[in-house]
Amino acid sequence: MVDFTGGTWRSLIDGSEVSAIPDPWPESYLQDDWEDNKLQDRDGQDTTTHNGVEGVYRPEWNVSGDAEANNDELIVTGGDEVETEISLNLDETITWEFKDLSLEGDRFFIPLFSETAQTSSNRVENGYSFRLISGNTGIVSHDSDGSTDGIVTSDLPDELDDVEITRQPNGEWELIIEGTSEGTGTDTEHDNPQHAVFTSFSDTTGTISDYIVS
Repeated sequence: MVDFTGGTWRSLIDGSEVSAIPDPWPESYLQDDWEDNKLQDRDGQDTTTHNGVEGVYRPEWNVSGDAEANNDELIVTGGDEVETEISLNLDETITWEFKDLSLEGDRFFIPLFSETAQTSSNRVENGYSFRLISGNTGIVSHDSDGSTDGIVTSDLPDELDDVEITRQPNGEWELIIEGTSEGTGTDTEHDNPQHAVFTSFSDTTGTISDYIVS
């Protein structure tokens, strides 16, 4: 028998590498690596069940603005909004992992979850984000008018290789940067996860290469 689980898959048409599901890919609520360089009509899209919730690998993203997937990254520029649905079991510990974040400009919001897809002044409403901004990076809560309150913030650079955020069932959040904890904070104001929304300010370009919620 031939083992097809390893190696590289290539197109029979032009010999180019075919972007496929990682083997294995971890069970998660939501995961994207943008290695198909698409935001819609995804290659290798798949679903799984994680903590009783259907999870999606390479979801369909709704785009407002000129956001794109290129060079295995999501690029959010100049007030773009990139949104998809997310469903989480808040009775379980949840972990968000981000890879290769960069910022040129003012600020870039990477989604944790929000109750609506609405935005105010390029910020989501009624939810939580990881805010990348020089000198005030961290976990923030968004109110109904889009204003933000810091839960855990730190003076960090605007390029980060590895970010991990955890939320405990009691609403305690922890921010871990490059393997080091930057602190904890508790916030339970928002408890109806429905959407994941990437946003950026009008003079900002933000990039990310991996987004995993598990």
